[in-house]
Amino acid sequence: MQRPKVPQKIVDSLMVSNKHTCCLCRNQFKDTEIHHIDGDRTNNTVDNLAVVCRDCHSKVTGGRGLGRSYSAFEVKENKRHWEYKVRNELVIVSPRKAKSVATTAHLRTEIRRIIYELAIADDVLVARNKRDLLMVYYVLEAVNETNYILDTLQKVVPLLAENKGGTVAAELVPWLFYHLPDPKEVKITKNDLISLDKAIELLVRLGEFSAEILPKILTPKSCTNSLYELFVTVKSYKLDTFVPQILSGVLDIKEAALKGTKEYRKMMQVVVHAQKMDKKIRDLDRRRK
Repeated sequence: MQRPKVPQKIVDSLMVSNKHTCCLCRNQFKDTEIHHIDGDRTNNTVDNLAVVCRDCHSKVTGGRGLGRSYSAFEVKENKRHWEYKVRNELVIVSPRKAKSVATTAHLRTEIRRIIYELAIADDVLVARNKRDLLMVYYVLEAVNETNYILDTLQKVVPLLAENKGGTVAAELVPWLFYHLPDPKEVKITKNDLISLDKAIELLVRLGEFSAEILPKILTPKSCTNSLYELFVTVKSYKLDTFVPQILSGVLDIKEAALKGTKEYRKMMQVVVHAQKMDKKIRDLDRRRK
C-alpha cells in the first residue's frame, strides 16, 4: 500500500515557517527535506513534521554507532524553538500603543466574528482559512487578547464539537503560547498563567464534548495532542501545578470517547431494531391487504 504524500500546501507552509532551514543545525546553505517525527509516514499533521537537512536526517533515522541519535523529543523541541525564532524575524511589529476603548471594542468584534465563522465551518479548508485570519489578527493586533480569544472559543464549544472547526480550533490553542519557547528567552507573566488555565479547560471541554456527541476521532485526538503541546511548555517553565490538570484532562477525554462509542453503538442497535420492527409491520399490512 502506497503511503500518502505530504500535501504540498503543508510542505510550503513548513518551509516558510522554518525559513527553508534545518531546525536542528540551522545551516541555511544545506538542502532540506521533511521528517516525520514519530516515524509514522502516514501521519502528515504539521506538528509531526520537521524540516531537516540530509545530514541531520541521517542522525535522526540512522544508527550512530557509539554516538546518540536525535530523539523524537529533541526534534520536536528544536522545531518549536526554531519556528519561534523565525516567526519573530518574519513578523515585524512596531511598538504597540495603548488602544482606545473604541478600537479595542472593534477589534474584539472582528475576533468574535471570525471565531463564530470558524465554529460553524463544515469544511476543513474554510476552517483553516478562518484560523489563519485569526492568527494574523493575533500577531499584528491582538497579542493582549489571548484570554478574550479563549473565552470566546469556550462559548462556542458545542458548535465546534459538531463541525470541522473543532479540530482546527484545538490545533490553534497551543499556537497562542508560542511566545513562550523557553524561560531563558522569555519570562512567563501572570496573564500567561491565567491563559494556560483557560486553554487547558477549553481543550478538555472540547475534547469531552466532541467525544460524547458521536465517536469522532479527529477532534478529541487533536485536543489531546494540543494538551501535550501545553504540557511541554508547562514542564519547560516548571509549572508543575498544571501537570495534574493536563493529565486528568487527557484521561477525561479518553473516557468520554469510550463512553461516546458505547452509546453510539447502543443507539445504532436501537435504530436497527426499530427498522426491523417497521419492516415486519409493513409486511403484515401487505399480507392483510
